[in-house]
Parts: sequence; C-alpha cells; structure tokens
Amino acid sequence: MKTNKILKVALLSFALCGTAVNAQKEYKAYLVSDAHLDTQWNWDIQTTINDYVRHTMDRNLLLFEKYPNYIFNFEGGVKYKWMKEYYPEQYAKVKEYIHQGRWHISGSTWDATDPNMPSPESFFRNILLGQEFYQKEFGVKSTDIFLPDCFGFGYTIPTIAAHCGLIGFSTQKLQWRSKPFYGNSKVPFNIGLWKGLDGSQIMAALNGEGYGQTWNNEDISNDKDIRKLAAEGVNKTAYRYYGTGDKVVRLPFSLPCLLKKGSKVRVIFKSSALPQISYTKITSRLANILNCQFLMVSY
Repeated sequence: MKTNKILKVALLSFALCGTAVNAQKEYKAYLVSDAHLDTQWNWDIQTTINDYVRHTMDRNLLLFEKYPNYIFNFEGGVKYKWMKEYYPEQYAKVKEYIHQGRWHISGSTWDATDPNMPSPESFFRNILLGQEFYQKEFGVKSTDIFLPDCFGFGYTIPTIAAHCGLIGFSTQKLQWRSKPFYGNSKVPFNIGLWKGLDGSQIMAALNGEGYGQTWNNEDISNDKDIRKLAAEGVNKTAYRYYGTGDKVVRLPFSLPCLLKKGSKVRVIFKSSALPQISYTKITSRLANILNCQFLMVSY
C-alpha cells in the first residue's frame, strides 16, 4: 500500500511535470550511506554473525546517537534475522531507528541474489521472503532492488521489480567493465528508466560509484567526481554511494565536517560548486528523481 502511494505521487507529478517540475539550473547530489556486506565470501557465516553484523549495528547506532542527520541503508533480510536472534538489545534500537526513518531497509530480498543464473521465480521468492519478514518485523517494506556488487544484471529485472511493486534499482558494478560498452561509456545512463520486455519500467541508478567511498575533512561540495556525475546526470543530478563494503564497518567520513546542525538532512553549499547535497535513503531519492522522468533516457 505504501509503495502504491509513492507510485501514485510520482505518476501525478509526472502528469503535471510540464508546469509543476522545471529543469533545475544548479547541480544537486544525493549521497546514499551503506554498509554492503556479503553474507559469505572470504569468511564463514559465523564470522559474519560474530563480527560483521555486530559491527554494522554497533557503529551505526553510535553514528545515529551522535549525528541526528545521519541516514543509513542496509540490505538483506537474513542479516536482520541474525540481529534479532543474536543481538536482541541492539536489534530493538535498530527497530526504533527504522520507525524513525533513519535506518532504511534496502534491497527487498532475503539476501542479495544472482540475477543471471536463477530463474525469475527464484528471484520472486527471494523478494517475497524478504518483504514478508520486513512487514512482520518492522511494519514496512523495501521499495527497491539494491545490488551494488553483483556481476551482471538479467533483462528480467525491470519486469520482476515492477510486478513486485518496487520502484527502483541501483548498482555500481557496471563500472567494473574493462572497456566502454555504450559508445565511450560503460553504462547507457547514470540515472534513467530501465524498460523490460513487457514494457514495465523502473528507475535505475547505474553508476552509484564505489560503495566504499570515504571523505576525510573535505568540503565535498567541491568534489570533482560528484560534480562530474551531476553534470552527466539527468536534470543535473548526481546519485552516489558512500560508506563501506564487507568486513569491518568503518566510519564513512569525518562526520562533523559534513553533517551540520539542524533537523533537516539537506546541506546547502555555495552555488559556485554543488549547491545542494542530500544525505538520504536509496528509494526516496529515486522517487524524487522519478518526478522528472520526462527528462530521462529510457533503455
């Protein structure tokens, strides 16, 4: 129901975009904090539970307490289940921040899935398991497919996502290509509309850049890479991950430098560089960008 409301708002904005939404003149950047964690890679499951899941909770709970503007995104229903089973005290705090909208459930699946080899039915079941858990535990559902670290993305994803009521997809893995694939670019667009064979389409952020990005005492309104993303993005908009990936969760940047006082997430900088930088959830930004889809490339 909540996803349907988001879609209705987005479609209404699209219908009125000729007058209600104007192309912006200044650059804008949406920065998405994450702590991508492979459930099992160069370690066993017990290490994931004992070390990495616990660190993800403890260190982000510290950030929430210290910085009221901090927003965090984390995927994988199975990891939340381990939080509940092994760390009930921290899990209760995680649930509070989810209800406040500061800890954002991303990805929609029980665990990150290979979108190439398994059948679409397997993908649907993975989403169903994840969403049922999220609804039961937190009273909310995820609204996106978050696959920052998968090798390749099947053509069925837009159709699967649309039929599950999801509105967006994001990754950074396509930049791992060794050579350009679309003219001089490795992706057809940074932010755009991905259309399935049946005509279903979703918002897609295909160039989230490295999810392990950190900054140290820097004014990122002058960051050349982010400004380049904004210049190349739809409606002068950049979409970028930051945080950490796998193993120990480290602090993503020198937070006092970037998170200003006040109740709002957005930080406004001088117009000479990036005037608007928003530290935010994954799909709320995709929904906002969706309002300007009349400016987008469709693929």
